Amino acid sequence: MKVIEANGLDGRALNALLRENEEGCIVKGCLGQRFLAAGMEQGVFEMEGIPGNALGSYLNGATVVVRGNAQDAVGDTMNDGEIVVHGSIGDAVGYAMRGGGIFVERDAGYRAGIHMKEFEEKVPSLVIGGVAGSFLGEYQAGGIIVVLGIGANGRRIVGDFPCAGMHGGEMYLRGACEGVTFPEQVSARTVGKDELDRIEGLVREFCDRFGYDEGFLLEPLRQGRSEYEQPLSADVRGKLALRFGGMWWCCSFFGNGAVLHYNMPKESMRAARFGAAQDRGAMIKLLTDSVASIPAQDARDAGIDVISLYVNDGGVEYADATMDLDAFYADLPSKVDNIPTSSQPSQHEFEEYFERAAAAGDEVLGVFISSKLSGTFDGALRAARAVHARNIGFKASFVNTYSTGWDQAFCVWAAHDAIKAGKSLDECAKAAADAVQRTRFLFSPTNLTFLQKGGRIGAAKALLGNIIQIVPVLTVRDGLPVDVAKARTQKKAVAALFETFKSDVEKHGLKDAVVHYIGSSEDAEKWAREKVEPYVGRPVRVLPVSPVVGLHVGPAMGIAYECERPLEGKLTMRENLIVSL
Repeated sequence: MKVIEANGLDGRALNALLRENEEGCIVKGCLGQRFLAAGMEQGVFEMEGIPGNALGSYLNGATVVVRGNAQDAVGDTMNDGEIVVHGSIGDAVGYAMRGGGIFVERDAGYRAGIHMKEFEEKVPSLVIGGVAGSFLGEYQAGGIIVVLGIGANGRRIVGDFPCAGMHGGEMYLRGACEGVTFPEQVSARTVGKDELDRIEGLVREFCDRFGYDEGFLLEPLRQGRSEYEQPLSADVRGKLALRFGGMWWCCSFFGNGAVLHYNMPKESMRAARFGAAQDRGAMIKLLTDSVASIPAQDARDAGIDVISLYVNDGGVEYADATMDLDAFYADLPSKVDNIPTSSQPSQHEFEEYFERAAAAGDEVLGVFISSKLSGTFDGALRAARAVHARNIGFKASFVNTYSTGWDQAFCVWAAHDAIKAGKSLDECAKAAADAVQRTRFLFSPTNLTFLQKGGRIGAAKALLGNIIQIVPVLTVRDGLPVDVAKARTQKKAVAALFETFKSDVEKHGLKDAVVHYIGSSEDAEKWAREKVEPYVGRPVRVLPVSPVVGLHVGPAMGIAYECERPLEGKLTMRENLIVSL
């Protein structure tokens, strides 16, 4: 297996080397590099030293082994795979994880397992060999947490305020729980055979990974003994013989629970941390909405959080971000007399997201659809202000892109690049706002009725255009759709659209372009390959626009692009694009 020397490399450079060795490698001399192995789908990566925050974030199938301690937010939002830490771990391990397993040989800091959830058929698991700090399982919504209490030596197996806000999942604590106060929605009882059967495999995996004798841990449990003492087997290689006392507890969580906020005593905080880990610095969480049309896998790989708008079709509400686009667009022309409606995310959804960020000490950068096309930006701002009132230290900035689709997505990617470069929250927000002036979305609908019924153009204009077959070329200016050209056929409209695109590129250069479609992808794919790619000299992605955009525009084709320099006419009025808390 290839060996990589991490000394002198920053996180970005080291991650690039990991991706060049996707089958796996050994990394020596880790010292605080963040986001290592983020989103990796395969391979085994062994880390020697102390990797930085967010190790294995968004992990999607790979295995990460740490030969020592690890810092905060390990396994943040991991989807699949395994993380094994041969030491202790910092705060917020397994934050929002929805699949895979994390095994920690010794102790965990506070907020371990915060907001764990189950996704589809996946049940995430977190096994902590030692003890856990305060706020264990805060806001847990699914999955299994096991704390074995090895080496507790009189310490409580869990710190203060476990289970705060939990509303799903299971927790197993191997040890006495005297002095631990659980919320009202938590039921705690001695573990039974059925529960033991569910976690026996996890305990066995823990023993396999760290060299413990599985019989030493499992046999007393099978016999129903609550207290026992037994020496470790000879192959444990220097591990101390420990006393395992107390009871197994199974905590199942039901109901809604309350969001709780506590000031952690300094002495408790010190006890929850391990010596080698540094204090957690604020992370910038990047949030956008589904209208940006960023493919789900792209968002996961990049660590971009997406909040969904909703489509109401025939009385049934669908999350825009997870809809079957092919099926929706195949039926769209038939819905011209009964066009689906859309709605923005709820205040509760936004507040829940911001509360999680505030609890973890993170900052939030939101980059959203034009406030003139949706109430999403204003809804996010209201929710953030409410959370800020309850969490004074919470920081957030919001960018109104006055855009939609990949016109908006380019601004999101500008923010993403700034975050990865280590910029401050204000600098990242400015990067997204600066991108607004460099982007444009040109599109040509085949039927104006959708725009008319969605309130984007007048009824008379739509009727006249449909009768005499006037096909417009539209763009988003000052946050609203406007005409930039008209033609008598769809073919001529697309030709006019392309000429506008060429003119912008010739004047201002080109960074990137995406061909968009609503309806069938066939014409868009052909246009991209035969017209756009020969002109730009490189491959161009062909992507569907969000259904929320599609139901307002109807069948259409267009192109979104970002130039190297600002474009004329994107914003004609002086607009304040950034609002910060």
